[in-house]
Amino acid sequence: MAAVIVHAGAYDIPDHEADPLREGCKKAAQEAHKALTEGKSAVDAVELAVCVLEDHPLMDAGHGSVLNAAGEVEMDAIITDGSSLNFGSVAGVRNISHPISLARMVMDDTPHVMLIGVGANLFAKEKGVPEVDPDELVTAEAKEAYQTFKQYSSVVDNVFNIDNHLGHDTVGAVAIDLCGNIAAGTSTGGISLKRVGRVGDCPLIGCGAIADSGVGGISCTGHGESIAKVLLAQRSLSTLQAKNGIDAEGALSESLGYMLDRVGGRGGAIMVTKEGCVARHYTTKGMAWASVSKTGQLDSGI
Repeated sequence: MAAVIVHAGAYDIPDHEADPLREGCKKAAQEAHKALTEGKSAVDAVELAVCVLEDHPLMDAGHGSVLNAAGEVEMDAIITDGSSLNFGSVAGVRNISHPISLARMVMDDTPHVMLIGVGANLFAKEKGVPEVDPDELVTAEAKEAYQTFKQYSSVVDNVFNIDNHLGHDTVGAVAIDLCGNIAAGTSTGGISLKRVGRVGDCPLIGCGAIADSGVGGISCTGHGESIAKVLLAQRSLSTLQAKNGIDAEGALSESLGYMLDRVGGRGGAIMVTKEGCVARHYTTKGMAWASVSKTGQLDSGI
């Protein structure tokens, strides 16, 4: 019953980025699904998928991370295991390629659930995670976004305004393995020109991601502050669990609609249910995604 779905962010995706983002998502989903069929765990598959996405220069995570107000990279990530309800997350990390892998180390190798900033980077050094020159994480697109958004008074309004073509966003993955265990993960470089030290929804459990193998798993994307205010991932999971005739896509639609109505925030989310069904929904103009269903069918879209 192995299945996986990934996303590369919900925003108004420019035409020239559509195909590369879709292909990047397809690669991540296919590699994760192959790992699942070989007997790897859902956590392994999610980490693998997000690492692939973190290596893609057009995606706002790892090697495509945007720049904060000081012109620096600060990355957040979370991974959660639906069988144990354990999770690990990091916030404000620098000079590493794969924040999702560091988040997993927090989950697997510490008694904690989150490490931030200097402490997270010290932990990475302790675990032997290779450091990279911060300039290796900064793409030409990130530099262009930094210069472009300097002229706006409100970056968030312009990134997530439905009429705007600018901006990048979070990446994420959700998977169910052959044993029926579910995992979810999310990784981000945040929002261009964010205040130094800003943390959005991504590393917060129930906001950026959540997984419970008895219900499903979710990864969210969009305006982080709005997602955190409504606990978007948890709300979606609770809505699905309550059933009342609603399916996975309906649960995501209800929660994203609530976020838009209640706090004016737009975004997207992906889900895998305990039955192995995959779903996605978004309230922005687009969201790059790809999935491999429990029947082995590959689908993708923008």
